[in-house]
Amino acid sequence: MTIYLSTTNHAQLFDFMQTEGATTIQKFTGKFSFSNFCKKDMRKLGHALYVAIELDSLKDSTEELSVSIKNFELQFTARLIFVTSAGQDALRAKLHELEQHNIVVLSADEADVQQQIRECLSCEGMSKPELPPMVAVTEKEDPRPLQKPAERPSLPSTKMEVLVAGTQSRVGTTTAALQMVIALAEQGVPAAYVEANQSGHLVQILHQIGEPTEGGWQFGTALFLQSSEALTEALDVVVYDLGVLSDKNMDAFCSEDTETALLVGCVREHELAHVYKALERIGDRQVQLLLTNVPLEKCNRLTMLFEGKQCKVQTVEHVGDWQDGAVNADMWRSMVEG
Repeated sequence: MTIYLSTTNHAQLFDFMQTEGATTIQKFTGKFSFSNFCKKDMRKLGHALYVAIELDSLKDSTEELSVSIKNFELQFTARLIFVTSAGQDALRAKLHELEQHNIVVLSADEADVQQQIRECLSCEGMSKPELPPMVAVTEKEDPRPLQKPAERPSLPSTKMEVLVAGTQSRVGTTTAALQMVIALAEQGVPAAYVEANQSGHLVQILHQIGEPTEGGWQFGTALFLQSSEALTEALDVVVYDLGVLSDKNMDAFCSEDTETALLVGCVREHELAHVYKALERIGDRQVQLLLTNVPLEKCNRLTMLFEGKQCKVQTVEHVGDWQDGAVNADMWRSMVEG
């Protein structure tokens, strides 16, 4: 169900989604205090999946709205969607600062507005990618030479492929995939990271180190590639970063042709719903589930909560620096070994 707070001028905006059978709409039309709505009405509507808000229907100041959004996300799992006008650039910028990216911009082009709404109500939503921390490197050389042990550990099989996808954006998917490759390489396993999505993060992360050669960067036995075309025969493990799990990459992630799939998610209350939804969408696909930003005191409870849901669970308080192969080395190794 979608709750929609609107002015009378745009009360029919989401009706086409109900006509198409995508969601049911419960409307509230007029002028509202979002803070009061959350305190009084929302507690009776906690089963809603989406809450759409036309900003012109709110009486809240920008500061009041910011506080209410933060409180909403602590209490409810519904996804917030904001409907804005073309002249509300400053408000949209503030929403992005608050990590609210499901934003519809009204225009005369009805088809464009409807497409924005469909994207906001899609599984992955209208997300704004956030880059992992930039690498502070001044010299165009390997910033951290990898120490290869005298004997390379053996893996269950060669040419192993690992698919990595996130339940939503900004949960550490790219950082996790990069760190896995670094950790394996530091254990002497020739491994490669392949950016199998359209984010462009890899160039942003490594641009200070130098231009790629033959489509990638080489650090010791770790290879970082923008496409799979530059893969070599000498690799034991290839980690494909699919980005956010979506309809476009669902078949690839669920394919039994690849023996290891890693799903990355976060565990704040409003984020757990995305983890459950992702596990439901992948059906019987067995996955490694990595839950990030988990306080130490909650690790055991969350592991027990998800164990048995076609996944093996790992929890970390911090994924850490993607270049630090030692911080989660045992975990990455155990995931690859199954």
